[in-house]
Amino acid sequence: MNLVPVAIASPLAAALAAWMLSGSPVPMALSIIVLLVSLAAGPRFARDGEKPRRYGRSFFPVLLAGLALFIEIRLYSSGQALALRAALPVSFHCGMALLWWVVADLLVRLPQRRLTRPYRHGLTGIAGGLILLAASASTERYDFGPWEIFPVAAIPAVAFAATFLLPGMAAVKNVIFVMLPAALAVTALVLGSDHAADRLRPWLFPNEYEESERDDDRPAAPGGESPLVDGASRHLPREADVRFRGQVMVRIRAHRPELFRSWLKSPLYVRTSTLALFENDEVISPIRSGRWLYDIDDGTEDHAIALLRTASPLALPYTLFLSRESAGHLPVVAGSGTLFTDAVYEFADDWLQLAPPTEVTRLRYTASVPPLVPLADESITRLIRRNNSGEQSLYLGLPPSPLATRVSHLTADFEKDDPLGEIRRFLEDRTRYSLNFKTPDDSSPVEAFLFGPGQGHCEHYAAATVLMLRSLGIPSRVAYGYAGGAADTGKQVLAFRDSDFHAWAEILTPGAGGWVIYDTTPRVPDAAPRLPTTMILPAMDEILYHDFSEYDPDQFRAGFGIGEAIAAFIALLSRHFFLTTAIGLALLAGASHLRRGKGRGAVKGGEVDAVARVASPFLPDFLNELEQGARRLGVIRRPGETWREILERLRSRQALPDELNAAVVYYYAVCYSGRDRDSAAEIEFLAHIRHWHRALRPD
Repeated sequence: MNLVPVAIASPLAAALAAWMLSGSPVPMALSIIVLLVSLAAGPRFARDGEKPRRYGRSFFPVLLAGLALFIEIRLYSSGQALALRAALPVSFHCGMALLWWVVADLLVRLPQRRLTRPYRHGLTGIAGGLILLAASASTERYDFGPWEIFPVAAIPAVAFAATFLLPGMAAVKNVIFVMLPAALAVTALVLGSDHAADRLRPWLFPNEYEESERDDDRPAAPGGESPLVDGASRHLPREADVRFRGQVMVRIRAHRPELFRSWLKSPLYVRTSTLALFENDEVISPIRSGRWLYDIDDGTEDHAIALLRTASPLALPYTLFLSRESAGHLPVVAGSGTLFTDAVYEFADDWLQLAPPTEVTRLRYTASVPPLVPLADESITRLIRRNNSGEQSLYLGLPPSPLATRVSHLTADFEKDDPLGEIRRFLEDRTRYSLNFKTPDDSSPVEAFLFGPGQGHCEHYAAATVLMLRSLGIPSRVAYGYAGGAADTGKQVLAFRDSDFHAWAEILTPGAGGWVIYDTTPRVPDAAPRLPTTMILPAMDEILYHDFSEYDPDQFRAGFGIGEAIAAFIALLSRHFFLTTAIGLALLAGASHLRRGKGRGAVKGGEVDAVARVASPFLPDFLNELEQGARRLGVIRRPGETWREILERLRSRQALPDELNAAVVYYYAVCYSGRDRDSAAEIEFLAHIRHWHRALRPD
């Protein structure tokens, strides 16, 4: 069974599938490097001493495959792999590593093919191929369809299985009559199982998927019975019995892995609107702007609108997908610096709106934001400046009612050096999060929350927190949007459902720092502020969403120094993928040809012993027994030494049975003269040599 051709072709096929899925040339480049290094390392280990040769052949392929795996994951996770289509899951990289190990182990052992383990290599290759196929099936596809990607991704598993299970079939027949039909059959099986799963999912999980794709009526915010006052103001609910439908409201896809990873480490806040004016104890209104923001306002027509005074150099792009009903409250990740569109309407501060045409039912747009770095209360405290003049005075107003006096008296005893900690500790001690409560008739919602029963949800926490902050001279406002969400790590997408709707407090910091989040809602199971839950989200067809953005991905290049050089080199490979792949394969073929040329030159000398140095296809057990007996007599086989040479050295020490010479003659006849193997003869040789071995006395 010759697994070498299959082992060489499998990582190349897997790398091609990786390029079709992700658009990155990195897997192909690493596969070619692994092949070249393995070919070059094989003769080196053949020339070493016995122990270094044995240990090197065992550990070098593991180190080489592990190093390639580390480099590939590092390049993909940093964004330098230029995975423009999709980010490959870690399981795909692990499957590649198994294929790299198989081919490296086979090529390193090629000069001593007697040491190969067909079962170990074959089964590992099948396992790596199956992992690759499963990872490919779970990765979102863009430029290539399933009937183009899956047959290529199935080649490693199918090729190893066919060669392993049908070792006697000719290679051409195996490819035509077994491998190609099997690859297509596997593709049909994967697609059929996906289709069946999609059909069965609504029956198996009705609560989770029944409403997930609906784009109709937007549910009310928590406290849902309360209407919007004046179409924008919010009437804090006096009672609540909140029920959620599990409807997906917003999806967000990160364009860079490092941005998505930062979203998984801490609750992500997506702002839709803000309220800052307390009309009374129960009604909060926005600070209306009522103006259009245009791309040309900054003097440059770059299809970008600045949302902050100073954009962060670390900002990375992301795209939001939502229904038309959300166009009046555009979701934007808190801290976003740029919105890539030509015009947007600013209804109030950080409350943006779009006016899509009537025929547009789904829309998408792109913005940029730095990786999420949450601020601790101590860090926010250091940023606070108490300034009641100018713009900040709008965010210091208290309601014109006795409630303002009661809140001021409450916070008068708070520790001045740690006001945020005091507020958080007070709410933890005196309040309780609940989605089912009723406010007493003789008090307002915030008053009952702070000084009465203390039950409420995120809106009550946010409004009460803002009142206490303002009583301490800290400019603040109430923000609405989403938090938490569900993350699909394979697609790098976060989905926010109606149950993720949230309200929180924001504090105004000086300079270009803008607004920072100060969320006092406790992280209890029913509350939105939590780490994103991990799940597999239903597939999303981006073509159905009208794109309102135009942006240049080149401005988001990351890395400096050597990282910049690596990114530029990978970009060059990506632009000339097929040319560089052809060059790499030509180098591989040249290296293999040179090695074969050396072997042919040795045979032309006409020496039988030189022929014996050519790689032998198998190592019978009786030769292993012969080598162990020789070691017992102090005769250690040297690198490149033939079995006949070993017999000559043994004869110089003692007389040998005729069966030893007959066994070596039989071995050469099978290896180089085309004689068929005789299992009965090999068993007999093994018995004779084992008897000789056991009767030996060491020198």
